[in-house]
Amino acid sequence: MMNHKDVLSSAVNTLRDRGGQYGPEDQVFDRISRIATVMLDRIVTPYDVAMIHVATKMARVASNPRHADNYVDGVNYMAFAAQFEIGRAHV
Repeated sequence: MMNHKDVLSSAVNTLRDRGGQYGPEDQVFDRISRIATVMLDRIVTPYDVAMIHVATKMARVASNPRHADNYVDGVNYMAFAAQFEIGRAHV
């Protein structure tokens, strides 16, 4: 049985594993946002990318609420969204 601390611990471990595979997360989200901006012909920010990933995980939870990976990834994507939105300067 997985509890909330297990989810958070798994989220941190996932970040460590994937960071080693794909590189620094902020660079990955920036790259995704630049590609999406060109594809959609409108500005897409790293925050937008993170929230789209959250939406994807929520849709997957609706389809399979017992798959732990959806919650673990969802926690990480929400954390990135907070980093990109709260961490940026507002003008």
